[in-house]
Amino acid sequence: MFVFIILRGLNSLKKGNEYINENNVVHVDSTLFNVFTLPAISGETKTALNEPNTVVLTRKAAIKYFGSFTVVGKTIETRENNGTLYKVTAVIEDVPTNSHFNFDFFFSMDNVNYPFGNYLSPNFQTYLLLKPGTDYRVIEKNFPQYLNKYVLPQAKEYMQINSMEEFTRSGNKLSYSLMPLTKIHLFSDLAPEFGVNGNIQYVHIFSAVALFILLIACINFVNLSTARSANRAKEVGIRKVLGTRQNSLIKQFLTESILTAF
Repeated sequence: MFVFIILRGLNSLKKGNEYINENNVVHVDSTLFNVFTLPAISGETKTALNEPNTVVLTRKAAIKYFGSFTVVGKTIETRENNGTLYKVTAVIEDVPTNSHFNFDFFFSMDNVNYPFGNYLSPNFQTYLLLKPGTDYRVIEKNFPQYLNKYVLPQAKEYMQINSMEEFTRSGNKLSYSLMPLTKIHLFSDLAPEFGVNGNIQYVHIFSAVALFILLIACINFVNLSTARSANRAKEVGIRKVLGTRQNSLIKQFLTESILTAF
């Protein structure tokens, strides 16, 4: 299972008598909802984008433009081709803010005027849904063969090369790779990501700082306990004389230490 996502930048959508520029607009393949879990509250997402001139809205977008989320069958107008109408075929729950992407309008890929079949195009975000237990690194081993079979013939039209080895020896690089979805936020440094990513190096740095602060706190706790040991020795002696049991003293010191640490 795979899905392509292509960004179209700002898209002007008509609300009443005015057009509004929306940022969270994307054209997607019809298999998007078979790959990502985007619960529908109205309509059927699996077939929602099988036809051109269709769109899926989030609850927030539906309420913004129609005042309700029960809007399946209604149309929304864009400025494409002097006013293209898109039929709302489904409404989904708002995408969580911590999701990999946060779009509100999912338009059909069939309306994209794009030279499909161009293997040198970097304009798509492509997702693969692998079978459970599949190692994506095994799939990556097939990419050199894919490049030679499909990409190299198109590259020859623009460059004077006969093989990928010759292309590489000239100081160029062309390769494909896969990245697990859960690693994109912290490990991806690619420019065309949907949002600002985090950085695993910052996680390591702040973790090291936290451990250092914890170590200092432990040392201070030991120093304070050692400094108070003389006074506590007198207290323990008096308690023993008064008949306090050893288990009670142990519980007292452990309780005090835990409360102080907490």
